[in-house]
Order: sequence, then C-alpha cells, then structure tokens
Amino acid sequence: MMQDNKRIGIDVGGSHVAAGLIDIKNQRNKTLNLIEKDINAMGSAYNIIETIGNCIKEMLIEETNIDAVGIAFPGPFDYEKGVSVITNVGGKFE
Repeated sequence: MMQDNKRIGIDVGGSHVAAGLIDIKNQRNKTLNLIEKDINAMGSAYNIIETIGNCIKEMLIEETNIDAVGIAFPGPFDYEKGVSVITNVGGKFE
C-alpha cells in the first residue's frame, strides 16, 4: 500500500547514472535529493548494476519510505535475449 508518495527516478546514460528523489504530493515537483555517479557503459554487467544499486542504496540512507523506483535505460534492446542492440553510438552500452 503506497502511503508516503515518494519516488526514486533513475536515468542511466552512457557515462553516468543520475538518481532523483521526488515527493509527488509536492506541487512544485522539487527534487528532494539528487545523486550522480560515473558509469562505464563498456564495463561488466555486474559493475553497471552495482553502480545503479549504489545510487538507490544511497537514497535509502536518508529516506526509507519510498513507494516506487523507476529506471530509464537507453535502448533499443532484444528483450528475449536480454541484450542491448545499440550500435555505433560511441560507448552507449554497445
């Protein structure tokens, strides 16, 4: 049951990941917290997921009542194989 109205939004890019915390009841849509970390799009799946997870963990240090987490990740993907099909974009998860 959602009660706190706080959400974490994650934006994954080729060189960094950004995580923002918002309160959807806040009329001004002001970001309550913002974290950015470098990410290596050519790194291992483990390291990429670890970096994303660390952003979420860092948000949860100060705010534990989160209703949802959304992640935006560059595409396109072959979802059946679980792999990115990005090509020739200069380091964007090729």
